[in-house]
Amino acid sequence: CWQTMAFLMSEVLELDVRPQLSKFAQTPGSYSEVYAYLRDRTRAVRADLQLQQPGVSSTPEFLRSHECCLRFELLSRFLLTGTEGYDEKLGTEAIPQ
Repeated sequence: CWQTMAFLMSEVLELDVRPQLSKFAQTPGSYSEVYAYLRDRTRAVRADLQLQQPGVSSTPEFLRSHECCLRFELLSRFLLTGTEGYDEKLGTEAIPQ
């Protein structure tokens, strides 16, 4: 899960401002599009972590992955609050997960 989060945050997060660095982005998109894609992927990572063994919740990988999801949601809330298409309630619900 941590490797997935590291890839998403290093390769996908900045596609709206630096699409030339990506191997798979054809055209620059807005941060709203990047957010929608990453939100789905981070939700899947969080679900994966919850389904793993109960003892895994204190491992460094688990904590780093959740911290990364939290930082992503907080950054997105800051950047997207007040923009069309951003649901603040969904973003707030993702924070404690």
